[in-house]
Amino acid sequence: MSRGEFNLRQGGLLTRLGLVSILISGFVLAIGVIGFVFAGAWWGLARFAGDLSPGSLAFYSILIGPAPLLLSLLASIVARALGGTVDAREARHCFF
Repeated sequence: MSRGEFNLRQGGLLTRLGLVSILISGFVLAIGVIGFVFAGAWWGLARFAGDLSPGSLAFYSILIGPAPLLLSLLASIVARALGGTVDAREARHCFF
C-alpha cells in the first residue's frame, strides 16, 4: 500500500469504526439539512398562503405561469451564444 491510500481490508477496528461513524454522521447531517429545507419551505408557504384571496391567487398564477416558457427561451439564448442548440428533445453542442 502506498502513502495516502485508504485500504479498509488492511485497516483495523478503529479504521472500520471511523468509516462507519463518518457514514452515519453524514446521513444524519443530510437528513437534518433536508428537514431544514422542508421546514423553511413549509413556513414560507404558510406565510404566503395565509392571506391569499381568489383575486391575488389569480394574479400570482398569471405572474408565475409563463416562467417555464421564459426559462426555455433563456436556455435557448444562452446555448446559441455558446454555439449550441437546445430544443425539446436535447441539448446539442452546448457545454454550459
